[in-house]
Amino acid sequence: MGSLTRFTFDNLSPQGRSGNPINQEQFARAYEAAKTFASQPKGWLILVGPDGCGKTHLTAAIANECLSHGYPAFFISTPDLLDHLRSAFSPNSEIVYDEFFNQVRNA
Repeated sequence: MGSLTRFTFDNLSPQGRSGNPINQEQFARAYEAAKTFASQPKGWLILVGPDGCGKTHLTAAIANECLSHGYPAFFISTPDLLDHLRSAFSPNSEIVYDEFFNQVRNA
């Protein structure tokens, strides 16, 4: 996780950083969903929102929480994931597409 180990639920406000009450309410719901998912990781959790709304902090906090309980975690941004999947089709790729896709799917 590298520098993302500093992102935890303990140093994240449940209302987020926005001063807008509607955004705070939406972030609070995302925060609770993230905490629930981190305690019982099953399936997928997808977070969407504008830049700077806290998606990276929430997802890194989930991954760090999972790792602290011995669960596997795979953290990657969508653009990076798509780049890796595309590059797996290259004949010079170090990993074949199906293998990489299974790693992502089973994380």
